[in-house]
Order: sequence, then structure tokens, then C-alpha cells
Amino acid sequence: MSKQSLMRRLARDERAAVIVWFAFTLPVILGMFALSLDLGRYTSMHTELKDMADAAALAAANALDGTDTAIQKADAAAAAVVNNSKFADSWGDGARISLVYASSYDNLGAGNYLAKGVAADEKKAAWVQAITNVGTVNGLIIQVLGGDPTMTASVRSTAGTQTVACAVQPLFMCLPSGGTTLTPGTMVRVREQPGSQWGPGNFGLLDPPNAAPNQKNDLLQHGLAASSPNVCYVNALTPAQGGQAGKVREAINARFDIWDNNPDADVRIPPGPNNFKGIAPQNNSACVKSIPIDPYPRNGGVMPRDSCFPDGCNGPYGNGDWQAGAATYWSTHHTTAYPGFATRFAMYMAELGLDADGNALESGQPALKPSDPEYLTMGPVCAAQRGITGPTGTWERRVIYAAMIDCVVHADWLVGNSTKSPIKDADIGQFFLTEPTEQGQEVYMEFIKRITKDDDEGKLHAIVQLYPNPQDGN
Repeated sequence: MSKQSLMRRLARDERAAVIVWFAFTLPVILGMFALSLDLGRYTSMHTELKDMADAAALAAANALDGTDTAIQKADAAAAAVVNNSKFADSWGDGARISLVYASSYDNLGAGNYLAKGVAADEKKAAWVQAITNVGTVNGLIIQVLGGDPTMTASVRSTAGTQTVACAVQPLFMCLPSGGTTLTPGTMVRVREQPGSQWGPGNFGLLDPPNAAPNQKNDLLQHGLAASSPNVCYVNALTPAQGGQAGKVREAINARFDIWDNNPDADVRIPPGPNNFKGIAPQNNSACVKSIPIDPYPRNGGVMPRDSCFPDGCNGPYGNGDWQAGAATYWSTHHTTAYPGFATRFAMYMAELGLDADGNALESGQPALKPSDPEYLTMGPVCAAQRGITGPTGTWERRVIYAAMIDCVVHADWLVGNSTKSPIKDADIGQFFLTEPTEQGQEVYMEFIKRITKDDDEGKLHAIVQLYPNPQDGN
């Protein structure tokens, strides 16, 4: 075989060629695999940092309660949820995470942060951003390949808290001096005060949220008349300016089956099953007009006021002396002896055969007295005569909800000179309407209970969630 033939045979022989290719590609495959391990460690660290920042931001935002130590509480809540890192080999100096606070999302993005330890700032804190310190992973293969082995990451997360009040009337009242809340069973005489001298017991109306100017009056009246208005206040309450006595009179009295000659469409909502008000029908008519209403004590069949009203009480709050009037009320409407009740609301519910939670009593409803002038008008008689149709309301037609506000702290807000809304630190009070209002400028109510966030009432909620970081939109 010639030398030339041998060379041609070798050129055509492909046996063992894969060994050559394997020798060339093996280092590349091993390098890529090793690099993926390093990058995997980095990705795991970044994910952990993000989880940590999310948890810290949510915990901090949830603790922002509008008090003068809110930021301190938020810092403590965030610290409690931050766990040790599993993937970072080292951290920068200081804490693993830092927190900054702002009064608004825009301020957070602009770097207008609030100061910890400054009471005025701590009260305004509503947004928080958690920023992790720099975490480091040392890459093994990258270093072998001649690259920088140090891989670092720092992430941030933004959270905010929203206070939402739903299905409540557009009403607020000023708390006793110092913002002290009320005791269940306390009678309150609330008075309209559209001027600048607000004090305990004054009430005002709230602008319906997102309402056009030409809709506000109708929505105000409907919201006051409805048992469960289809509206939510999110993060803000805005006081309606100017006198509103006419709207208050019509909306409140509609709950007692009292109507003007031409009831407004916004209050054409059927009343509830118990409309005793101490006013006997006139001239063989079952209807009682809103103007005029007989002055208290009427015929004895009205839910009693505390004995110190109207002029001998400690401001707008009663003295708790009403049992004698309750006995008179009971004997006017019922044949049984007055059994005694801790609150007027409990007496009202017992007349319907219910306990204070709305559950049926084994004893049922007490018998009505046929000689009672209101014997035939306990239910919604006048509404039907006025063409106001629909299902009769429940016991809740005599219950109303109002934001209870410290009017000293929020004096500027009351007269429209402040954008700081009191919704975060306002209580929502549940009140029992004891009688109709004579002019709409004065309403007598009994405090039932304070509504807290996320309780069974479903009226007040604190919603905490993550938001895109304002600096980068991520």
C-alpha cells in the first residue's frame, strides 16, 4: 500500500472522533454547570432578601396605628419577623434591614421621610419602605475563571396601610374632651355645629366620597336615611361645610315613619318594625308630619331621656337616670310589668322579641296595650300611605353609625383647613336613635358600642398590602 493510499484511508476514518470533541467541550460544560451553581446561590440569596423585605414592610405597615409612637411600634414589628439569612455569606455593617417612613406614597418616592421619636411625625406615618443591607455571596467557579467572586444584592419593598369604613352613615361627632370614648348605655345629645367653635357632642356630616358637586346633597340625605349605605370611605374623611339641619331632620325622622307632605326620593326607605315615638296620630290619620313634632315628653310613649336633660347634664352627656321614664314608656305600650333593662337599646330590642345581638328571645314579644294611642302605628303604617313600598326594615332602622373624632386634635380639619384626615385614629360608634328629631339640629342617641377594625360588624377595615417601589416602579 502506497503512502498516498494510507493517507486517504486515514482521512476517511471517523472512529474515535467523539473523544476529540468531548475533550474540547468538557471544560465548557463543567464551567457552565459550576457557574449555574454560583448564580443559583445568588438567586436564592436575592429571593430570600426580597421575602425578608416584604415581610418586614408588611409587619411595619400593619403596626402604624396613628399614635405618637407608631414608628417605634412598626420598627419593633418588623424586627420580629426578620430571620437570619441562609445564603448570604456576609452582610454589611449594621442591621440586616432598615426602614423609612412617609405620610404618603409620593413623599416616600421623593425621600421626604418622617423622623422616629418625633411625635408629630410618628402620628403621620402611613407608608413604609424596607431596605435590606447588602448581602454577599462569594462565587467559587467565577473566581477560578478569573472573574470577581463577590456577588452582592440589596432589595427594597414598599407597603402601605389603608383604613376603610364601609356601610356607615355620613356622620361624625366630637368625642368628650381629650378624645375619651363613651360607655355603652350613655345618652348623648348631639347638636349641629357648622361654625368654628366645635366641642364635645357637636355633630357634622361627611362629604360622600368621589361625589360630583351636584350629587352631594342627594347622597348625603340618602346616606343618612339608609341603614347600610352603599359607600366606603378610604383613607379620608371630609367634613361637609354649612348647615344641614333639613337633611338630618328628614333622614332621621324617616326611620320613625315620619314624613313631610312630599317625602324626598332620597329618604323613601321603609322604616323598621318599632316606631313608637310618643306622638299620637291626629285627625284619624296614621301619619305624623315631620314639621312640627310635639316637644318632649309628648304623651309618655317616647323612649325616655336621662333626667338631667335638657339643661342639667354635664354637657351633652346624660347622668344615667332614666329608669323611671322607662317604666312609664313600658306601661304606655305594654300590658306586662316593666322588667327593667340595662340600656334603652336592650328595651327596644326586647319589644321586638330579640336580645341585644338580634337573636330571638324564648319569651317572644311582649303584648301590646290596646288602649295605647300608638297601638296601631307601631309598624310602618305611614310609609305605605305615602306609597313608600318595599320590605319593612329590620331593627337596624333605629341604629346609626358615626365617626367619633377628637375635635381638639383635628380642629383645623373641621373647618376645611387641613388635608390630614382623622380616619386612622377615629372610632366608629354604633348608636341607638331614641326619638325623632324636632328640627334636625339636635338628635338624642344612646351609645351602643365602639366598632373596631376587622371585627364582626364588617364596617371598619385596615388593609395592608405591598405596592411598587416608587423609586423604580418594581
